[in-house]
Amino acid sequence: MEEPENPTVSPECWTLVASGYVGDIIHWEPGFEALAEVQWILSNLEELGELQKSDWLEIIGDNHCFDDIQHFNFPPFYSLTDFEELSFLGFLSIVKEPDGTEMPGQSFDWLDLYVDTDRKEEIVRHFVSFRDHLKRLKRLRDAGIL
Repeated sequence: MEEPENPTVSPECWTLVASGYVGDIIHWEPGFEALAEVQWILSNLEELGELQKSDWLEIIGDNHCFDDIQHFNFPPFYSLTDFEELSFLGFLSIVKEPDGTEMPGQSFDWLDLYVDTDRKEEIVRHFVSFRDHLKRLKRLRDAGIL
């Protein structure tokens, strides 16, 4: 799968985190595994059914930089563009439409997810902490999410 060029993103300012065709398997770059795991766990929250405020308090725990996920379309992070909703953390998602040269049935949008280069270590630490918290939740294990 060849990534379309994206001349609007400065590599000095933004680091590629993930890319791929929307609705297909997304390739996560090395060093961002915690983001991929959090995305997978949260995108499978529908296994728990409808969530109440108390459920979100348990899921988020002390990871308050993720407080807003309870207001995302459910389930959060099902779409990688949801990461951009955490803009204060420094995400940028760019979705490119097909250029028309594809064969019928192959015209999928391409997604590039970037993180602010100056903040990538901080962001990864937030996601590692959140991932570790989620993995400790018995409720998620009981639901088969973990």
